[in-house]
This record gives sequence, C-alpha cells and structure tokens, in this order.
Amino acid sequence: MTHFFLTGATGVVGSAVLRCLIDAGERVTISVRAGSPAHLKQRLGRLYRFCGISEPEKDLITPVKADLYQPGLGLSPDKYRDLAARITHILHCAGNVTMNLSPEAAVSQTMGMTRNLVLLTENSPRVRKTVYVSTVGVAGDTPGSIPEDWITRDRGFRNSYEAAKSDAELFIRQKIEEGLDITVVRPSMVIGDAQTGKNIRFQVFYYLCEFLSGSRTRGLVPDLKNISLDVIPCDYVGSLIYRAACRPRPFPVILHACSGPDKSIGLDELADRVRNIYRKHGYCLPGLKKVPLPLYRILIRCLIPFAPVKARRSLKTLPMFLNYLDTPQGFLNTETGKLAGAGGINQPEPLACVDRSLEYYLRAGNPGNPSGG
Repeated sequence: MTHFFLTGATGVVGSAVLRCLIDAGERVTISVRAGSPAHLKQRLGRLYRFCGISEPEKDLITPVKADLYQPGLGLSPDKYRDLAARITHILHCAGNVTMNLSPEAAVSQTMGMTRNLVLLTENSPRVRKTVYVSTVGVAGDTPGSIPEDWITRDRGFRNSYEAAKSDAELFIRQKIEEGLDITVVRPSMVIGDAQTGKNIRFQVFYYLCEFLSGSRTRGLVPDLKNISLDVIPCDYVGSLIYRAACRPRPFPVILHACSGPDKSIGLDELADRVRNIYRKHGYCLPGLKKVPLPLYRILIRCLIPFAPVKARRSLKTLPMFLNYLDTPQGFLNTETGKLAGAGGINQPEPLACVDRSLEYYLRAGNPGNPSGG
C-alpha cells in the first residue's frame, strides 16, 4: 500500500498536491509546523476547509507536528522511526519563499530542510520516489531560453531565495548521481486554481498586480514592453507533482511546471487586464504614466518618504520584485508538457487563469495585503 509524506501542505503548492492525493484515495502523512497542539488544530482546520476535505476523507490524512529545519524533523525518535517505516513516497513542497533573507539565513533554512528530507529518504526502507519542488528562479539572471536540465553556467541571482534553491539543487543532483530516485519540479509563478481562482495564500503574483494597477504608485508604472511573465495555476502544478511521484525510473529528472515561452503573458497586456478587473470591482484607478524601468526605480525611492505607512512598507520591497523585469527569459517545457499530456493533465490557458485568480483575490477582500510568505 502506498503512503505519501507531504511537506508544505498548508502552502499554495502543497495544498493543491494534498487535494490531488485525496481525490486519488491515497493515504498521506502531512507535516505541519505549529507552536502547540491548539495551533496545530487551528492550522489543520483552515487547511481542511480550504481544500474541502470531508470527514470521511480526513481518515486518509495523518497530521504530524514537525519542524523540517530540525534534526529528525523535530520528531521524537519513535515517531521518526514510525514515519520512516510506513511512507513510500516523499513530496517536498515546503520552503521559505521570503526573498530578502540574508544569504546565510536563506541557505541555512533551505539546505537544512533539503538535507533532512534526503536523510528521511535514505532512512525509509519503503520509499520508492521523492519529488523535490524547486523553482525556475534557479536560472537567476540567465537570459533567453532555460532548458529542462541542470543549470551549470555561471549566473547571478536576484535574491537569496534563488541562490539557496540553486545550492539545494546541486545537493539533490549529487544524491541522484549516488542512486536516489528523485524528480525535481521547478514551478514558475504560481497563481490560483485554473477553474476557480482559489488560492490558500496570496504571494508574489498578487503583489505585482497591485503595482501594475497603478493604485500603489499614483499611476506610475514601468514601461514593460518586450517583457513577459510565466504564470501557472496551482492545481496544474499539484497534478504534475503527483504524476511525477507515481512514475519511477526511467523518468525525467527535471520538470518545468510552467506555461512556457509561447504562453507567457506580456506584462503590458497583464497590466491592462488587471486594471479592467479592478475597475469591474469598483476601484477608482489613477491614469497610468509609463516610465523607463531605471527611472521608475528612482521615482519609487522618491515616493517612499511621502507614502502612508502601510504603502511605504510595500514600496520598500518593490525594487526586489522589479529585478524580475530586467532580463527576458523563457522556461522551456516541451518534455514536461508531453509527460503531463500523456497523464491526462492538460495545461490551461494562462490568461483565463489570471482573470479567475484576480477575481478570487478581489472577492476575498485582500487587495493591498498580499502575503509574502
């Protein structure tokens, strides 16, 4: 009997994977970080409500209060041995996506989790397959088309998160060469469910949309011609991870869970769609004033001292996200698309998914307060 161990179940990708597992009738142990039993119960309640987990379906789920940063996942020796003895697949979707951690903290956290999950793989006699969720951001500032392969060329990184994930991939590659069956899945910018737009947490995409609307910057937006954004719905990523987990070798080592260069969205077009949807929901937006990106960075710095406190915090972090608009990139997904299609996983049209995600975001009443976690 299969039994999955899923990390990051309370996150955007992990919650989508959990729903896939339950729909397939799989048994799964989920790790949840919590400060107390009451906190664990609270987090589980929110997760189950979001995923629509019914009472009978809860019988398929074994939650454990764990800390992936700690040796032995923070479990007692008996609980660790019990976990290692029963699991057959490991799906590692957890991660701290904060982009402005110090390089030392980012590497410590990312590598700590990665080593602990690989050690669990090595200590679990029944584990057949591990899926490690990385990010297309490991390409850093590499221009042009990014292949579905290890990235070995020298490159710069736009933040400590990308650099730490790149280090983790090097470690994973070494373990694969030593014989472990691991597939690395690199998602692009993950948005809400393809059909409903639902998302358990609002991350970078929604933050960018706030600024593309002009509502945060008095209508000032960068001139974004020739720059596009690769977005992908969370349910597509979840289905791809589950398919990868169920396929032993021979199977591609690296999958790109992304829309690909042909379906990436031009940021000028995205800005127009964002503004149309905001207006539909009753927002009064300032007229746009497009300026070159280098000048835009300067203007944002000038705006910060005069902005309200809440907006000021957001504006201070904007330059970090503007770094993603400097280098035209495309993430190749030809082989991944073939494998997904063969498993009945069809990639939805990104523009329709963007509309549904923004509609859900605005209905949820969260504009201006997207989570950075």
